[in-house]
Amino acid sequence: MQTEDAIGVTCEHRWMATAEQVRLLGADGCRIIVSLDGAGKRKQVTLAQLAQLVRPDTVVKLVHAFLLCKPDKRRAPTLKAAFASAVQLIVDKRKGALKDVDAGLTTAKPGHRKALAALANEQIGRSRQGLAVVETNKRRRGRSELKLSDLQKAAAKAIWFNTRDYRGWDDAELALQEQVHEDFTRWRANRMWPGKRKS
Repeated sequence: MQTEDAIGVTCEHRWMATAEQVRLLGADGCRIIVSLDGAGKRKQVTLAQLAQLVRPDTVVKLVHAFLLCKPDKRRAPTLKAAFASAVQLIVDKRKGALKDVDAGLTTAKPGHRKALAALANEQIGRSRQGLAVVETNKRRRGRSELKLSDLQKAAAKAIWFNTRDYRGWDDAELALQEQVHEDFTRWRANRMWPGKRKS
């Protein structure tokens, strides 16, 4: 097979930057490298457009095979079905082959197709689990990144320690949200001034 019979495909992912994907694909013999998301200023193609580039025996290479189905907010089972459909399009309909460069698995070799599908499904599962953690961390960081001016902080502190006008946490929280910031909760105040307000 000539190097021009290989098409490298990138898709930005937190596991590996596009530039590194391009480097690895180039090292694996890809002269033509396209992108499913346009990251890294590569030519952007849809899956259908990619399939049109595939001739019999063309090998479509990705550093991680599951990136063939651009990861997004879809659930893992949907991504797995999309990956199976993409393999069918490239391998069965266009008579090409698919290769996971990192693992070295390719549908061009007998017995590799099932292993490649299993690998991609595992990658999808790990990616989704990792994304859930990332999204949770972002939400947590969002809660801790409330930016307040010195004046707002002073007003919040005055409200929080005023147990005469705001006897309970409910009253204090309502005042904080009405007078300081709508996202200012009792929990945020308690973190800022721990153990200082007992009621």
